Amino acid sequence: MDSDTAEAERIRIVIIGAGFAGLGMAIRLKQSGIDDFVILERAEDVGGTWRDNSYPGCAVDVQSHLYSFSFAPNPDWSSVYSPQAEIWAYIRRVSEAHDVLRHVGERIALLHVHLHRTALHHGERLQVLEVEGVIICWH
Repeated sequence: MDSDTAEAERIRIVIIGAGFAGLGMAIRLKQSGIDDFVILERAEDVGGTWRDNSYPGCAVDVQSHLYSFSFAPNPDWSSVYSPQAEIWAYIRRVSEAHDVLRHVGERIALLHVHLHRTALHHGERLQVLEVEGVIICWH
């Protein structure tokens, strides 16, 4: 179907990045009954810094039980300061358990983002975001 006749997909919420914070936001949206969102991720997998950094000795610098989602505690951390691979596995496991991985658009690099002023559309207040020349609106 060509772009002139294709119907645009409407997404209510766009989350930029599939790191700890982005995935946490996605999970909380699902827990609130909101399923109309997408997560834009530049890499081929989720995990953010825990995916990207795997140098020798890479580990969390706060106690692992504090570096967990409040809704998904992990009593099985291997140490007080868990290593990178264990944190990354935890992030993936929790994301899978809460069915947010299907919302991730992988290998999407944002080169330009511009937040416009709040706009009005049919009397409804909208936030307007321009990403790579594409205008995304939400309320």
